[in-house]
Amino acid sequence: MNEQDLIKLGNTLIAKWSLTGTGWKVVINRRLRSTEARCVRATRTIELNPRCWEMDDPEQTILHEIAHAIHFERIKDLTDLRPSEEESHGKMWQTISAEIGYLVPDYYL
Repeated sequence: MNEQDLIKLGNTLIAKWSLTGTGWKVVINRRLRSTEARCVRATRTIELNPRCWEMDDPEQTILHEIAHAIHFERIKDLTDLRPSEEESHGKMWQTISAEIGYLVPDYYL
């Protein structure tokens, strides 16, 4: 899967979960080194590592980040732009993950 295919997949999934109208988009971030992807609340972007297409299942990685985006949208009235690690992978995120079909690894449970 090349970069354009990754962006297309990401934007298709964003549209599927009704995030397009709220300004969310998928981009490639060549500066990412230690993570496959990240969700940036302040800019409403899901940034993908350009090496992401080498993974076994890039769709699951994108769904992981979409779960964060949906979580951020549901708590958007909060002023803290960086939830704690516990909050970012907490019960609400896990519930959203299940709703959208992300297979949450055991280490997040």
